[in-house]
Amino acid sequence: MGPKRTAPKTDSTTTTTTTSTASKKVSSKAKNPELEEKRKSKLRKIDWRELMPIGFEFATWSDMKNEKWTFEKLNEELTRGELSKTDYPLYVFMGAQPIVENKIAMNMPYIVVFDCPSPPPSKIASTSIQSGSEEIYDCSKFGLKWAPYVKAKYESAYLKGTPYQIYTLNNSERTGKAISAEKSLALQYLLPYIRIPRLAKDVKKPEVRSVHFSRDVHFKRDYVLKLNKEAQTKAEEVLEKAKKEAEDAGKKYRGPAKPKYTLWAENKEGKHVKRFEFSYNKDVDDLESFTEEMIDDNHIDEEPETLKNWVKEEFKKKREKVDQDFLDMENELAAYTKEQATNYDEAKIYKFYPSHETIDVHKYASGRINRYWGNATKTFPEEIKKDLSTLKKIKEEDMAAYKNLIDKEYLHKEANGDEEMKSVQTEEKEEVEEEEEQDEPEKPTVTTTKKPSKASAKQSKPKPATTKNNKRKEMDPPTEDQKEDNEEEVEEEKTVETSSKKHKTTKNGK
Repeated sequence: MGPKRTAPKTDSTTTTTTTSTASKKVSSKAKNPELEEKRKSKLRKIDWRELMPIGFEFATWSDMKNEKWTFEKLNEELTRGELSKTDYPLYVFMGAQPIVENKIAMNMPYIVVFDCPSPPPSKIASTSIQSGSEEIYDCSKFGLKWAPYVKAKYESAYLKGTPYQIYTLNNSERTGKAISAEKSLALQYLLPYIRIPRLAKDVKKPEVRSVHFSRDVHFKRDYVLKLNKEAQTKAEEVLEKAKKEAEDAGKKYRGPAKPKYTLWAENKEGKHVKRFEFSYNKDVDDLESFTEEMIDDNHIDEEPETLKNWVKEEFKKKREKVDQDFLDMENELAAYTKEQATNYDEAKIYKFYPSHETIDVHKYASGRINRYWGNATKTFPEEIKKDLSTLKKIKEEDMAAYKNLIDKEYLHKEANGDEEMKSVQTEEKEEVEEEEEQDEPEKPTVTTTKKPSKASAKQSKPKPATTKNNKRKEMDPPTEDQKEDNEEEVEEEKTVETSSKKHKTTKNGK
C-alpha cells in the first residue's frame, strides 16, 4: 500500500481564514450603525468658504472670508435637524447681503438650501442694472454646474458608490485655477435661477418704458479740435512740470522727450466718430426735447431725426425681446411634468444667516432671496416682522392730539412773542418818539416834559435777551458802520439837549 494522501493544510486553512475575515467585516458594519450614521453626518457638513461667490462683487470675497462668520445653525440642521433625514440630495448655493455695521459697509454671506425631490435647472440668470434687462443662460457658459459636495477634510471618508447627499452651485473648472478678472466681473451679475409655477402665475408681461443703448456718433469738428488742443496743452504742461521738478531736485530728467496724448481719430469721411451711450425714459423725457438736448449738450453732429429713429428702433427691439422672454417662460412651464411642477410648488426653501461674535445678525435677516426664488419658507434666524398696522393705528389716534399741541405752541409764541423781538420793538418805538420830539421842538407839550437823565434812560430801556451773538457783538471791535451810527446818536442827543435848554430859557423869560 502506498502512503495515505491528505489534502494540503495550507489551502484549507487559507480558505477558512479568508471566509472568517470576510464574515467579520460584514458583521462589523452590521453591528455598528451608529458609526455609519456618524460618517454620513460628517459628509453633510458644509464649509461656506468652499462655495462659489455668485451675485455680489467678487472683490469683497477675500474680506468676507476673513471675517468671523460661522454657519453653526446650518450644519446643525443638516446633521441633526429637519434637513438630516431626506431621501434625496439637497441643493445649496451662497449669496451675500450688503450691510452697514458701525459705519462700515461690508457683505454678509447667506446660504440657501433647496429641499425638493426634483433638482433645480442647470440655468443661470445674468442681469444688467444699466439696461434693466436679464438673460437666461446654461450654467456651463460661466463654468458653473450643480456639483456633488463633500467637505474637503472629509473627502477620505466618502465611500465610492455612496450617493451624494448635497449638491452645490460651484465652479466646474479644475480646482486651484485662478478666476480671471473677466469671469469674476460676470459672476457678480449672476442670479441662481428657477421657475416655480406658483410664482410664475403672478408674473405679467412688463411694459417697455425706457431704453439704454450705444451707437457710433459723429461729433462736431470744432468741438473735437478744441478737445484735441486741450489734451495737447495739458500733456505739454505735465512734461514741463516733470522736467522742472527734476531740475529743481538736481537730477537728470529721464522721462519721455515728447508729450504723450491721444487725439480723436478721423474716419475715411474726415469725421470724428466715437461710441456714445443713450438712456431714454418715456416717463421723464419728451422725444423731441431729448434729441435737441443731446445734440446741443454733447456737440453731436447728427440730425434730430436720426436720433429719434435710433430710439424708436431700440424700443421695437426691446418689445420683441420682452415678448420672446414671456413666451419662453410659458413654454418652460408647459414642458414641466406634473410631478416636477408639483415638487417645485411644494418645495421648501431655507435661508441661513451666519453667526458673528460682535454683529447682531438678527436685525439684518430677510426672507427675500431673489426674483426667481421668491421668499424663503423659513429663515434662520427668523425675520423680524414689522407690524405696520400698529403704526397706522397710532398715527390715526394721535395725529389730532399732536396737531393740537403744535397749534397751541404756535399760538402761544404768536401771543407772547420772543423776549428779543419785544425788546427790538420797544427800542424802535422809543427811537420814533425821540424823532418826533426833534421834529416839534417848540410845542409846549414838549417843553413841559422833562427829559430823563442818561442813567434813568438806561434803567428804563428794556435789556435785550443775552445771546451768544450779543456777547460776540460786545466783544468784537465796532465796524465803520457802527462807528458812524454811534456818532449820529451822539449828535441827536446833543440836538435834543440844546432844544431842551432853549425851551427852558424861553419859559423863564416869560
